[in-house]
Amino acid sequence: MNKRQQILLRVRLGFLAVSLAGFAILTKAFYIQAYQGNYYKSLADSFTISRIVLPAERGNIFSHNGSVLATTLPFFNLGMDVRTSLRNSKVFREQVDSFCLLLHTTFGDKSSAAYKKEILNKRKKGNTYFIIQKNIPWEVRSQMEKWPLVREGRYVSGLVFEEHTSRLKPFGNLAARTVGYVKSNTHEKIGVGLEKKFDSILTGTPGNTLAQKLPGGLRIPLESPENTLPQPGKNIYTSIDIDFQDVAHDALLRALQYHKADHGCVILMECQTGKIRAIVNLGITSDSTYDEIKNYAFAETEAPGSTFKTAVAAALLEDGFVAPFVKIETGGGETEFYGLKIRDHTPPEANTITLQRALETSSNVAFALLAHKYYNHITGREKLYRYFERFGFTQKISAELEGAALPVIKHYKKWSATSVPFLAHGYEMQITPMHTLMF
Repeated sequence: MNKRQQILLRVRLGFLAVSLAGFAILTKAFYIQAYQGNYYKSLADSFTISRIVLPAERGNIFSHNGSVLATTLPFFNLGMDVRTSLRNSKVFREQVDSFCLLLHTTFGDKSSAAYKKEILNKRKKGNTYFIIQKNIPWEVRSQMEKWPLVREGRYVSGLVFEEHTSRLKPFGNLAARTVGYVKSNTHEKIGVGLEKKFDSILTGTPGNTLAQKLPGGLRIPLESPENTLPQPGKNIYTSIDIDFQDVAHDALLRALQYHKADHGCVILMECQTGKIRAIVNLGITSDSTYDEIKNYAFAETEAPGSTFKTAVAAALLEDGFVAPFVKIETGGGETEFYGLKIRDHTPPEANTITLQRALETSSNVAFALLAHKYYNHITGREKLYRYFERFGFTQKISAELEGAALPVIKHYKKWSATSVPFLAHGYEMQITPMHTLMF
């Protein structure tokens, strides 16, 4: 075999090898398409299609007369799927100017030219998905359905509305701490007020749906018989009267500003029913304004002072130790117990006055002397403490709010010789404003 024939043989063998390889590739491609196409398609879908949770609509919180104290409103982000838009470039070119003009006149944050330039740059750079406008209210989104491009639908224009919700308090700062809030962190939900206390009732039951993930993170829901709709949360109706709340808020704010006080609270109770019609909690902030930063009515304990004399008077009357108009000693407005002095704020009008007058003039000495006389012994201390238990001063308030504080009052076995006379006019203990009101 001469050299020429050897070259021809090698060329033919090479051509045959290439032909066989090409045939094998075509055969494999046909086999995959005909017999394994569904498998690889489902494998690809498994990376882009997944089941996602559909949060339920949170219930509303109402005042007793139907005013909305907290509600959830939908907002929307407007985005563009560039691949869909590029497939319909003619529609885009014809309507983009009108679309950008409406964006400018509606939102006013950019000129129509700036909107158009941004959209064109994103399409040119090959961005698969981008946000055009954020936090669009529901009523504006409804109007936008008639806009150029938008009215063509998402599968022609590539424009997509992403929905999210925001919790709003229509009355702003009024009863803000009582209404409260709920936030989720990595491990649990945190919050205060009614939102936290009734979170499980307000939350409802979430649903789920299959969704396909597009480049840029957008997920498009897909039809599936296994999809379930979310069940909305239940509404809560409170005893709060928003008109009383408004008046109480304004009155407390003016008083705090006038006295340059650190904080304060107002609780308005309907005496006939015991229903709370207003709770205001205002504290000074770092910028010297007042805001609802803590629920002082439930969560802060202080010495009740003279307001506690009514509880001691109730115990004395219940035991029959005194009567409303029986004369009692005032000690001349000053007395002493084991070296500790107790004085009245103003000198008494007489050396003896009735129990009723002692309450009216808030005589510290009169109540200290009475309590010392009838309760400052072994059995008397226990009896007085049992009254405190019956009156609710030893337990925290059982209320439909998170964060109620535990009163600070020692057990009677730990009382000193001076405890009874000082407890009698509201010291050597700490309770919340709500304890005082509920008695």
